[in-house]
Amino acid sequence: IMIQAYAENGRLQDAIWVFDKMPGRDVVSWNVLVNMYRKCGSLDEARSVFDKIPQRNIVSWNVMITAYSQNGHSKEALKLFRQMKLEGMEPDKITFASILDACSNLEALEEGKENHA
Repeated sequence: IMIQAYAENGRLQDAIWVFDKMPGRDVVSWNVLVNMYRKCGSLDEARSVFDKIPQRNIVSWNVMITAYSQNGHSKEALKLFRQMKLEGMEPDKITFASILDACSNLEALEEGKENHA
């Protein structure tokens, strides 16, 4: 997929251009775009694209939950996990790994607050 090739080579504008010109977009192309923004640390852009995905799959959810978890936004990761469950999507092992990471980050944060208070 051209979008992924551009994204993996740091040619973000080209990836976006190809995406915008696609006559039909499947969930894979949407997920590649979300993941591209995740890798760049552009979480607001990633979330904006995620919110526009017409039919999300487990990869869509995992990419966004992982993005939040890996970038210190543990509460957002957990909030999105709850939304995923409410929408009827079943988590997989990647989802659980990301949620465990988010929980451990929150626990460390709370412990740090207690020790420095």
